Amino acid sequence: MGTWFTRSEKSDEAWAEAFQAGSQQAFEALYHRHQAKLFTLCLRNLGQNRAEDCLQEIFMALYTALPGFRGQAKFKTWMYKIALNCISRHYGPDPEPLDPDMEGSLRHQPEPTLNLWLEQAITALPHGYRHVLLLHDVAGFKHDEIGEILGITAPTSRSQLARARTNLRTLMVRQQKKEIGHEKAIG
Repeated sequence: MGTWFTRSEKSDEAWAEAFQAGSQQAFEALYHRHQAKLFTLCLRNLGQNRAEDCLQEIFMALYTALPGFRGQAKFKTWMYKIALNCISRHYGPDPEPLDPDMEGSLRHQPEPTLNLWLEQAITALPHGYRHVLLLHDVAGFKHDEIGEILGITAPTSRSQLARARTNLRTLMVRQQKKEIGHEKAIG
């Protein structure tokens, strides 16, 4: 290990190997590399309060499972499978609605109402559709990787993504009509 790497140069698999060899800094590097995207995944599935708890649970599960990682799948695929298992354990009857005054990215976007509608529509999708949509469109996974994570085939992933997008458009149009009707009633 005579070569020094910065956190961004080293692969996830190399950091996993370093952790298995006893480096706590390797786990910190993995945490810093993935915590924002995993938090977004939790937030869009569970809402603000449950997302924070779930993110902690994900990293505790990763810390515990990492010594058993053998590299048979890509690290990122393996990690997201653990993340979605943790998220599934946190599902209540319904995800929390997002708070329009919530700190974070929604408030700083050019059209906060549209972004809030999108977040609410994503939250309203059935779990399977939501997982495929977030893994593909937010996390950037390919359909074969999504299939590996969710235990479905790549064609099923494609089909669920198409249905998720169709449902998302329908939910967004409904929300827009509802908002326009509410504005007319007030004005």
